[in-house]
Amino acid sequence: MKINPSFEKWACSYSGYEGGGLKSNGIWLCGIEWGMGENGVREIVERDIQKDHSQFPSLTDEEFKSYFTGKWTQFSKKAGKLFTAINGIAISDYQKTCESIQLFQKDSATAKLNLYPMSCREADESTWEKWQFEVTGFPTKALYKAWCQENRFPLFQKLKRECKPKVIVCTGTSFTPDFLLAFSNPEMIFQPADAQIDVGSKRSRPCVHYDLKDGSHLFVIPFIGNWGLNSDEQIAAVGSWIRARVSKSILQNVS
Repeated sequence: MKINPSFEKWACSYSGYEGGGLKSNGIWLCGIEWGMGENGVREIVERDIQKDHSQFPSLTDEEFKSYFTGKWTQFSKKAGKLFTAINGIAISDYQKTCESIQLFQKDSATAKLNLYPMSCREADESTWEKWQFEVTGFPTKALYKAWCQENRFPLFQKLKRECKPKVIVCTGTSFTPDFLLAFSNPEMIFQPADAQIDVGSKRSRPCVHYDLKDGSHLFVIPFIGNWGLNSDEQIAAVGSWIRARVSKSILQNVS
């Protein structure tokens, strides 16, 4: 098995991030992987692999202006509402709040990351396609993920040591072990969460909280969108719960 050198360099960079600010004591939002829809994904990924991702990215002023109206509308609106609820503000004011905290912009204390760099139609391992094998060199998604955990995840650990975020909110509860590997240590996978709630009504939507040894807080919540947190009431409930679990002095840094 031969790994594509271009992919290797790309995967071990800040690829797949919206980015944001790197102020200490910030709040990070981490997803599973880059969401690019279904059309033309290979071409988009191949173009992106050729770009320089050595510097931590952030939304420019122009990108921020279109963040709630462009192709990312559904996710970005819900992310903005979540940050608004965490700040103790009614989520109906999410756009004003996001402007105030400069959501995912260079001078903010907020950032958006993704565990894995490759965009996939679904998180399920059975959806790995031939073009992804050709681009990466990995014949299965399981091999690709294991390689990323060994080679890409140290970048998350380094970034966390340097920037010292106080709160990391991760989306995708079935990937809880992956998030713990990226931001904590393997032993944490076998530790029970320090707190858990379920904001679902007809369908279970559990959220978990880990107090990490370095004083930071790791939350894993359902995916923000369909089959996850898809209502304002659920997003508000999760944001309020996170706020209640975290010291208000920490949240002042992003207010």
